[in-house]
Amino acid sequence: MIDGETHQREKSAATDNDVADFAELQASWARVWESQKAQVGKAKTLAVQELKLSVKGLVLSFVCILLLVGISLITWTGLLFTLGYSAYSYGVHWMVVAVFLITLNLLLFWVIHRVFKNAVCSIGLSTTLNTLFGKPTENSSTQT
Repeated sequence: MIDGETHQREKSAATDNDVADFAELQASWARVWESQKAQVGKAKTLAVQELKLSVKGLVLSFVCILLLVGISLITWTGLLFTLGYSAYSYGVHWMVVAVFLITLNLLLFWVIHRVFKNAVCSIGLSTTLNTLFGKPTENSSTQT
């Protein structure tokens, strides 16, 4: 038979084990919590750094596009001036030269417009592009 004293010792030992197990469990959860906090902090830092890098890339791309447009404009203007002056110096009337250069510019504008329009169709963001560049639909006017 088990006497009361033995039973009390077993109950006391079980309580000590439970307290020790609970303390280990609490310490484990604290480590998990700290690990998750560190992981979220690293993810936040990474996201901020990627956002900064993306903004720098967009700004750099915008500057490069502006430079390319400027250089193209200067080159095209020089080419038109050279072509027009050389035609005029060969005796072509200045009105014919002006009409030819304006026609050439309009033709190239039309070609570039067609290329851009075909590129927009192939992108696959038609809803967004229609929203940005298209005419407002009846649904969009009733939503305001």
